This record gives sequence, C-alpha cells and structure tokens, in this order.
Amino acid sequence: MRSNDVVEAFHFLIEEIDRLLNAKHDEISKAIEKGEYDKAKALTEKCSQINDFKERVVNLKRDWKRFESGKVKPGTISGRRRLKKGVKTPQPAYRDAILVSLLELGTSAKAKEVLELVCEKMKDQLTPFDLEAIESNPKEPRWRNTAMWCRNDLANEGLISRDTPKGIWALTDKGRAEAEKIRAIR
Repeated sequence: MRSNDVVEAFHFLIEEIDRLLNAKHDEISKAIEKGEYDKAKALTEKCSQINDFKERVVNLKRDWKRFESGKVKPGTISGRRRLKKGVKTPQPAYRDAILVSLLELGTSAKAKEVLELVCEKMKDQLTPFDLEAIESNPKEPRWRNTAMWCRNDLANEGLISRDTPKGIWALTDKGRAEAEKIRAIR
C-alpha cells in the first residue's frame, strides 16, 4: 500500500462519516417536526459522539501526513509536544462568559453575537495561542473553537437548549437561573 492510498482511505472514511452525520441531522429534524424531543436529544448526543470520532480521524490523517513527511518527532503527539499550563485558556474558563453573554443578549442569540460578546468579556484572559487559527480551519481562532466545545458541555448540563435552529444559542430556564447567579456575584 502506498502512502497516498492511506491518505485516500482517511479521506474516504471522513466522507462516509459526514454522510452519516447528515443522515442523523435529517433524523433529528424529522423527530423535532414530530415532537419526539427525547428521540431528537438522543440523536443529538449520538451526533456529538460521531463528531468526536470524526475529529480523531481528521487528526490521524494529519498525523499520517506529518509522519510521511518526516515532520513528526519521537515522543510527540500529533507532531507537537504537550502544551505547558497557561499557554491555552482552558475550556471551563469560557463557561461563565457564555452564560452571562446569553443572558445579556436576551437569553437567545445568534452564535456569532454570543461569541463576539464572549471575546469582549475574555479579552484579558485570551493568550496569543488562543488567538491563533486551528489547523482544521485556518479562518477560525482557537478560542472560538474552545468556546463552542464549552457550549456543547453547557448543553449537556441542560443550561443551553439543544432545541434551537442551527446557529442560535439559547439558555434554558436552568441556564438563565445559573447566569443570573453568576452576574449577581460579579
């Protein structure tokens, strides 16, 4: 098997995972239309797991390319050494900023608006590393990606709704109460 065959196999696998995700998203839409919210929630969780798997495959493909080009050094993960503490703002640091931003925006807003306000609130915490683009999307700064993963965790906690149109973030009643507590402390 040639090196290029391995890259093509990763590419094929990623395409298949994308097809599966699209099918699951269609199932979620149909479940919501039918009012089957528990089913939609379960499918959403499954999509999150599939997306996590896809990210690992994308990273493996990148690692393979680096390996074949000789850029990966022994003792490294994904061609890079483990980050020292403080280089990257940890995901939980975004939690309060996201919740309070949503509260200030009326409990529901476009993701872009929420993220702009989160960036403003966290500008003194963000490191130069946070401001760099992620490898999988050179147009997206690392902090945005981290904030979106934090949003996913907040949805898993029941603080942000999963039953919103794509690109819209909304607090649940539980999330609103938590955001009000946070704002009162500050």
